[in-house]
Amino acid sequence: MIRIDPEVLDEARAIYRLSSDEQLAHKLGVSGSTVANLRAGRTTPTIATLMCLKKATGRPLDTLVREIEAPAA
Repeated sequence: MIRIDPEVLDEARAIYRLSSDEQLAHKLGVSGSTVANLRAGRTTPTIATLMCLKKATGRPLDTLVREIEAPAA
């Protein structure tokens, strides 16, 4: 499973000088709950969200995410 590295969200907030995840959500064009779910690792980021974060941070795509093992069924 692919999950966003929460530090990337913090970095984007700092770059944009935003004080909340709600403001970051608006900047990324997603809902506040989406950013909260990304931060908590409950959802997989979309390509569009990754591209926005790549543009904001200047980081390569592979450094924006981390791969975690899916829970055993």
